[in-house]
Amino acid sequence: MELNYDVPLEFRRFTPDDFEDPIELVGCVRKPEDRKKFKAHDERAFEVLKDFPNDYAMRVSMRDEPTPWDEYLEYYEDDLDVNEEESKVIMKIGLYRLFSQVKTPKLNIDECIREEFWDIVGEIDRSYMDVNAIKEKSIICVELLFEADDKIRFDQSRFMQTGFGFISMFAPPFTIAMLQHPNYRNTDWNLRGLDAEQFSQIPLTMVKKLSVEYGSMSLFGFLENFIMAKPAIGKWEFRKINNKDDVWGWMTAKELLEATEDITWSMKKINDTYRRFKIETPLQKWFLEIQHSGITQFDEQQHQYLP
Repeated sequence: MELNYDVPLEFRRFTPDDFEDPIELVGCVRKPEDRKKFKAHDERAFEVLKDFPNDYAMRVSMRDEPTPWDEYLEYYEDDLDVNEEESKVIMKIGLYRLFSQVKTPKLNIDECIREEFWDIVGEIDRSYMDVNAIKEKSIICVELLFEADDKIRFDQSRFMQTGFGFISMFAPPFTIAMLQHPNYRNTDWNLRGLDAEQFSQIPLTMVKKLSVEYGSMSLFGFLENFIMAKPAIGKWEFRKINNKDDVWGWMTAKELLEATEDITWSMKKINDTYRRFKIETPLQKWFLEIQHSGITQFDEQQHQYLP
């Protein structure tokens, strides 16, 4: 895949305290051979970006009208690569150069497909960015779907190994390995398309917060591992999941709970398609809600751990 494409960016890192709008940039993912070619430009662009807050603050201190970012940038159009978007001047800068110089407490990766995502991650990994200093990181890429070979990329990426606060994507083939990673246990997960084998292993992962939409599962296999592991979780919610057991889900839950000696439980009928369970041990309590729109359609399941 060709590089040298653009990535929309918003920066608040360089924004003055009284400047409400974020600074808009376009980050360029450059071919390795073009990094040297654009080195002078990227260094100049970074200096312009860095000097803007100083100019803004100076004008405010002198009670002068501060220059907005887009107007400030117009002074440098002749020696910078810029885009014209919606009548605004937008500066372009190489991501490698930017990531090597910026210390940011927050980094979100949005709306990327697979190769775009790994290109951006690669720029971060190759840069001098202190990834451990980023306090808030998220991936919100609803079309992102990793392939099995991406497990190697995941394992070798210093950026990916630090974990994220929130991840929204398709469930990759190595979903369970990601959920089991120590730095991902407190991640708030929003996944789509888990298969039955992955579902059955979720109770063994120790993940705290998980939302899954679409996919298939064996409720029996899932609950069997859940009752065995008794995980301390936050909230798990599964919607529009096909239950492959081909029986009412609460019948499966009753069968397993009745055969388990070290727990107490109760079931409440909410309506013809909805049951709520309370499951307890001396140290833990869960609420399990099962709602059907059909015999084999598993719409919603929720577990909640209460200390």
